[in-house]
Amino acid sequence: MKTIFFSLLLAAFCLLACSDNSSGPEVLLPVPKIFPNPPDMSEQERGIDAIEDMDAFIIEWQPDEQYEGFELYRRAENEEKYQLVKTIGKQDSFFVDVVADSNVQLNMRYYYYIRGFDEKKHKSEPSDTVDYKLLPKAMSLSESMAEKLMFHWSVPDFSFESYVLKLYDITAEEYIWIMRVYTSYQGTDESVGFNTDGNAKISQLTRNQHYRWRIDVVGPSPNSGSESNWKYFIKQ
Repeated sequence: MKTIFFSLLLAAFCLLACSDNSSGPEVLLPVPKIFPNPPDMSEQERGIDAIEDMDAFIIEWQPDEQYEGFELYRRAENEEKYQLVKTIGKQDSFFVDVVADSNVQLNMRYYYYIRGFDEKKHKSEPSDTVDYKLLPKAMSLSESMAEKLMFHWSVPDFSFESYVLKLYDITAEEYIWIMRVYTSYQGTDESVGFNTDGNAKISQLTRNQHYRWRIDVVGPSPNSGSESNWKYFIKQ
């Protein structure tokens, strides 16, 4: 009788243990989507990329109501391990890393990934990894008008692969000309005439119209570059 009793008791404990271990399925959050570096000639620049207002670049990802927030991790190219940079609420879907804050440096590549988490702190698997190397900006942007409209700028050195000039019509609220300009290797001063490639949306600018333009530096390695500040002018 005792043998039967202990056998039943052991079976009850096993049943209870099995029940406890299968109390619910494991919570699996979807892997968040982080955006890679956009193409150099793109009008819509969503993803890890330089920004024009300062020496900094932006990391962007897809917002999702399934997450309560995100953890952003970063590693410099000369580091072995990723470090948690910041925990970010679900209301934000970007982070700006600024050189002035001594967080990042020019001419150094950085790698990033994010993890989403829910209210109970369940975490997703890491997202894809994105990377960027911020280079010095183009400076001293100016325009001149002799026989044709010319755009001029300077760079700290001429080790860059190429530049992308982006001309924006402020009134029409659209880009009217985007052109890749290859390095001349003649010094640190560069220039190009308007619509040299014939791909501008208009053949000539409208008098008394407001425009802005900038120069994006394109580095010799993938996902590297910078964006100058916008230069504003009125077509005379």
